[in-house]
Amino acid sequence: MRVLHIAPLHALIQNHLLTLLPALRGLGIKTELLVIFAQHPPSPVIMAGMKRGGVPMYGLKLPHSTDLIHPTTPQSIMEVAQFIQTRHADLIHTHLSVGDFLGGYGARWGNVPIRVSTRHDVDEDRSADYWRVVAGLFNRHIALSDALADAIHAEGVARDQITIATSDMAGSHKAVYQTVLRG
Repeated sequence: MRVLHIAPLHALIQNHLLTLLPALRGLGIKTELLVIFAQHPPSPVIMAGMKRGGVPMYGLKLPHSTDLIHPTTPQSIMEVAQFIQTRHADLIHTHLSVGDFLGGYGARWGNVPIRVSTRHDVDEDRSADYWRVVAGLFNRHIALSDALADAIHAEGVARDQITIATSDMAGSHKAVYQTVLRG
């Protein structure tokens, strides 16, 4: 199984990815990371951690990636879609709102039918009307807490499409991947 994770540069998820992605590789999942950034490339800390964990990591500079209604957003989605097509992933796993938006649409436009999203922060603003559409791009949503699961459900996602990660983070992710790939 080949999984491409897509995430923006953000301190909130750096430790999560540094722990999770090498653990998934340890479980036999071919895990890769695409980092989306506006100006500065990924920190040496995350690059070294991914290298140590055997996780291939790529960067994609999208100058307006944090402004999801910017006129260049369709072009940014196309760049993500083109990158996705080069990786031949079985599924796309996105993180945070920018990752969900660009990675969700990029995977759809790149013809990757299996898409998973992880919510990391209950305070992340997803109040705009288009977030219901973005949430619908995903086959499964992983919440890191009950409060996050409630927030995802409040956005219109059915409870049976939401999985709350357990303390065995890599194991619970692998179980989600196997479930969605079986269809």
